[in-house]
Amino acid sequence: MQKISLLLLAFLLAFGQTFAKGTLQNDRGSEKKTAKRQSLIFLPVVFYTPETRWAGGGLLNYFFTLSDDAQKNKPSTLMPSVIYTQNHQVTAELILNLFFPKDAYRLNGYLSFNRFPDKFYGIGNNTSAKNEENYLPQFFRVRVKIQKKVADGLYAGLSYEYENSRLTDFTGDGLLAKDDIPGSRGGTVSGIGAVITSDSRDRIFAPATGRYYRFSVQMFRSAWASDYRFTRYAFDLRNYFSPFSSHVLALRVQAVTNKGQTPFRQMPLLGGQFLMRGIYQGRFRDKNMITVQSEYRLPLRKRFGLTGFLSAGEVAPQIDRFALKEFKYSYGMGLRFMLNPKEGVNLRMDFGFSKDDSGIYLSIGEAF
Repeated sequence: MQKISLLLLAFLLAFGQTFAKGTLQNDRGSEKKTAKRQSLIFLPVVFYTPETRWAGGGLLNYFFTLSDDAQKNKPSTLMPSVIYTQNHQVTAELILNLFFPKDAYRLNGYLSFNRFPDKFYGIGNNTSAKNEENYLPQFFRVRVKIQKKVADGLYAGLSYEYENSRLTDFTGDGLLAKDDIPGSRGGTVSGIGAVITSDSRDRIFAPATGRYYRFSVQMFRSAWASDYRFTRYAFDLRNYFSPFSSHVLALRVQAVTNKGQTPFRQMPLLGGQFLMRGIYQGRFRDKNMITVQSEYRLPLRKRFGLTGFLSAGEVAPQIDRFALKEFKYSYGMGLRFMLNPKEGVNLRMDFGFSKDDSGIYLSIGEAF
């Protein structure tokens, strides 16, 4: 969900619903320096919108290590979430990130079922808010990525993506209702790809130093049951610096380009809780996208922190159509509460603003 009204209630409830536990394990039952780390965090959510009426649910974050020697193994995460509305709409997700012993393999999985109202404004970087169309997508989506460590801090592997969707309940006689947009009636996309990652971050959940660079290519073909033929290329570059003790400057550059018949729901989107907070997710979309984000994170007192962020981005039909004067901008600030100081797991609430929009975002973990 992109923009919800009563997240403050969920924020307050979360303080009474946070749990953490740890177990000490060793071969002989005596005290040892190695230990598995485990933590369980529950975040309830309650909100109201005209499209959904009252809605509620929750997000569970369970992180753990796959090795008895927790000091030498990165924490894995299992994060299910469910939202159900008074209008019988539902969104359910499962996020899985596994770091195997000695970081020899990494497995990332994403599974979701969604029947939740959305908005479409057209394709392009300068669509009008007057073009707003409401519709109801119903889709099942799977994403899997497995990588093997090939050198210190370098990982390579394969990825797979699948989505089957159906779109109904169009309002008005816009582009979707007229079936003038690729993917306006849903269908199946299925893609196989390759990915390579360079990762030197000091921590997974809230890095203070290091880098995270990822390059990927995904091919969607009829040979593996895709209704659309296109290829997606993407890179994601993140750097983290610590200019002062406990202060963090985070920078991110992300770009996506698609070649071929790309359905509109597979096009990159500006906005949302991760990219350009303060713009409705999907307000602008096209076959190509580039974004630049910066964020400064500083501690306040005890477990509380403050964040300021600034973002710029653009979408375009072709790479050579990007223009600096056409970039969109968003900015904002956020509050942080450290749910687990050892792992750096934060509860974040961000207030984002742009020229014509704003949003409140509540989640576990940093935006990037």
